[in-house]
Amino acid sequence: MPTTKIVFCDNDALSRETIKILLKKSLSVEIVGEFDNKVDLMNQLDEISPDIVIYDLHTNQREDILAIREILLINPALKVIVTSTFEDFKTISLAFTMGAIAILTKRSLTIRELTNAISSSHHNTHYLSRGSEFKLENISKMIQLNYLHPSI
Repeated sequence: MPTTKIVFCDNDALSRETIKILLKKSLSVEIVGEFDNKVDLMNQLDEISPDIVIYDLHTNQREDILAIREILLINPALKVIVTSTFEDFKTISLAFTMGAIAILTKRSLTIRELTNAISSSHHNTHYLSRGSEFKLENISKMIQLNYLHPSI
């Protein structure tokens, strides 16, 4: 399997270090960028050409969630894996609606969960970490509700 190029963005230094350690345990990934803010990430996306962006929702506010769509507007072929401490129905459903391929709750962020999310993205299938109270099969309902009753 070819190496997957990954960039990640998280405003918390400890979280970035954790993600870096987990990614380095995977033999088939190459870290091509690390950012602590969305602006720097957006400015460098074209230059570093990653396959996957791991993006932390450090708030569950509109502008933070819309960043997923902004990333995909720069390069629609990218896969966006979201990490977040927010596990509510609205945040998860909006993240998927904006185009996230996977959502990992920070409390369940492990090498196994990260590997599962990366693997799912290669197969173009959605992934929701096992730590979430919601079930993967409810994703289509979540997305459908957001299209029928958009809140952003």
